[in-house]
Amino acid sequence: MSEENRDAWPSPEQQRAKLEQLLLEQFQLEPLPSFSIIVEGRTDEAYVLRAVQLYRERHNFDLLEVPPVATRTTGERILICTPGTPGAPRRGGTAQMVRLAEALRTYVFTLEIYSGLVFVFDHDEEGRRAQEQLNKSGYQLGRNTITLDPAEHPKACAAQQVTIEDLLSLSIQVKFFELGRAWCTAEYEEGVLRRFRWGYQSKPDLCEFVCRNSSLDDLEEVSRVVLRARKIFGLPTPLS
Repeated sequence: MSEENRDAWPSPEQQRAKLEQLLLEQFQLEPLPSFSIIVEGRTDEAYVLRAVQLYRERHNFDLLEVPPVATRTTGERILICTPGTPGAPRRGGTAQMVRLAEALRTYVFTLEIYSGLVFVFDHDEEGRRAQEQLNKSGYQLGRNTITLDPAEHPKACAAQQVTIEDLLSLSIQVKFFELGRAWCTAEYEEGVLRRFRWGYQSKPDLCEFVCRNSSLDDLEEVSRVVLRARKIFGLPTPLS
């Protein structure tokens, strides 16, 4: 590389400044730390943060803590976030996750700014389609992207088409349903309630109810999402 070209190459500080501007303006996100878990929506984010809180209270282990040895700094934490759009910070959705992943490709694979990013998709047709799209862009399945695969979440309420609500205990969902203001369909097998399919209208109220009234038993499978990510990141877990 010539001296002239070398001088024209952006410095690390300039690269990070450009990245931070991109994240804020295009995705309504603050700077991403070394390790981040990107989820589909704000309710997903709320469930994960509540699960982390309850996990810490029961096990005295902070699932978002990053040991200094992993980043050579102290106080770093795993970020749970979902991307928005200009003017719609709460937008979320698989399309925004794909858009974010595409925008970050150079920073992830060429500049290697991040130690670990995991995009978490529902295990439904839309989520798996988005995951496959990222796979074609260089993101590795099981390393950069995961789904709420029921094989990884044995207590999920669904065996197929798993969404974040399927990781909630059935008992906490029943308590919300019994309040009498839910938009949903109930699925039974041989007369036994197995699953609720929640309508879009009820998902925010369900999330608020669960985050206010749940125990870790209700969010065990949600906490497992973070445990899976920690394993991918090579960070210690209570089971290691």
